[in-house]
Amino acid sequence: MLKEHLEERNRRLASLGQAVSQAGQDIGGAFDHLHVRAGSLDHADPLSLRHLQEEIVRLRQAALREPLQKVDAALQPVQQWAAQLHSDYGPHIESVRALGEMSRKVRRRILLVDDDDFMHKIVSLQLDDNEYELNVARDATKALRLLRSSVPDLVLLDIMMPGIDGLEALRRFRMMPSLARTPFIMLTGRSEGQVVVESLRVGANDFIAKPFDRATLLAKIGRFL
Repeated sequence: MLKEHLEERNRRLASLGQAVSQAGQDIGGAFDHLHVRAGSLDHADPLSLRHLQEEIVRLRQAALREPLQKVDAALQPVQQWAAQLHSDYGPHIESVRALGEMSRKVRRRILLVDDDDFMHKIVSLQLDDNEYELNVARDATKALRLLRSSVPDLVLLDIMMPGIDGLEALRRFRMMPSLARTPFIMLTGRSEGQVVVESLRVGANDFIAKPFDRATLLAKIGRFL
């Protein structure tokens, strides 16, 4: 719909451009003619001056008015297009603005999957309560139950956990259609390159090595939210 509007706008602007160009030529030609006439007259002759005044009046009434009327006529379709565009898109634009305001008031939900209670406290302290809602799961089994009932905006997933580790948990989570577009950031105390490669291969979106500071955590989360 927008593409059709833009194509119509281009057509109407092209017509307006032609009208403006033609008006410029017509007005320029009229002034050139007036200049020639003024140069050929005897300015001491009252009759000649009267003829020049009549020529100026004719120029104002015909040579200028007609081209400008053509421009005005060509401008009206453009104005009609703009009014139609506002009518068609005005409600949608206002809806988008309203949704944008609402989204800024809604806290983003983050799920932290980690067996370390100390890490729960650290992440909770580093996240702004006004901006993020943090849910915690101590293992992959509990995380799976939570993810089946509610999809968060982002998951922080520890790699080194007892039982089902983070990599295996991520494999299972990525098989759930509801989590196909959910960002997963892996947490680990091991910074070897192979762990990073394997995390990304399995389906992680990013990686944070422990220990990390608040700026690093917020930057990583902010990249996806």
